[in-house]
This record gives sequence, C-alpha cells and structure tokens, in this order.
Amino acid sequence: ELLFAERDCFDPRMLGESERILRGLGYITEASVTAEQREEGSWDVFVSTRDEWALTIGFEISFERGFAFNGVSISNKNLFGSATTLALFRSQFRARRRAGILLRQPNLFGARLDGILQAGNTRSGDFLAQSLFRPYTGEFGNGAARQSVWLRDDYFLYSAGVAPEYRQ
Repeated sequence: ELLFAERDCFDPRMLGESERILRGLGYITEASVTAEQREEGSWDVFVSTRDEWALTIGFEISFERGFAFNGVSISNKNLFGSATTLALFRSQFRARRRAGILLRQPNLFGARLDGILQAGNTRSGDFLAQSLFRPYTGEFGNGAARQSVWLRDDYFLYSAGVAPEYRQ
C-alpha cells in the first residue's frame, strides 16, 4: 500500500498519502509514516501499523410485524494476518432468501489489484459473482478500474391491488 519504494526520491506528500491509504484499510486501527533525515542528506522512513481483531458477527433483525430474526453473518477482514476477507452469510426477509460465502484478496498477485469472489444460493437458484478492481489511491495514483461479472437469477417483490402482503 506504500506509494514509494526504497531508493525513490524523498517526497513528503507520498508519505502522507501512504499513511492515509493505510488508515483506510478495514483492519488497520493505527498507521504512522514518518521520516528522519540523516547527516549525509538521505532519509530513513519509518512505517508503523497496528491491526485490530477483524472477526465480526452480524445479525439482521426487523420490527415490521413485531420482532423477527432475519439473518446472520460472520466475517474476518484479516484472515491469518494476510488482509484476506472471508465471510459467510445467510438471510431471509419476506420472500427473499440468500446464503453464501465471500472471499476478498487485496493486492492480488502482488499487484495493486483487489479480487472478490462470491458464491451461494437464493430462493430462485445459485449465484456467482466475481470482481477485480484497482482502488483509487489518491492524487498520486494512476487511476482506478473495476470489472465485475454476476450470474444470478432472482425474484422481485410486487404487490397487486389492495392486498397488504407481497407476492411473487
């Protein structure tokens, strides 16, 4: 995530932008990028980060017609310290049902390219989603891009007449 490498010309703006990018990662709680100049004129750069416990459990509830438990998800945004996200989810609300798994790998193949793969099923059948994207890195980056493919069948809710319930 650093916008500079060893032996690059020193640019304090690159340090600040790199620190901002590190702080934007979902599993980093603290990030600091500082520099000290040596007597001969070169610079030492110090990068310090601290990650957090990235395991989260989420619950979906609704109060539409009283209290209802609609789903659960569990995810880890920093699996084995690799910045990989792994999530499992299951939810059902009205006539919709969805269950599946999500895998996200930032810096895929050592490049500044993030990959996401998601698979599961809905009430109408299986789904598969794949996405590759190059995130925007600020004023010093060279652009951003996104590519996605979805394979999914889904039902949509509609209501007919004065009936308060939803129908397929």
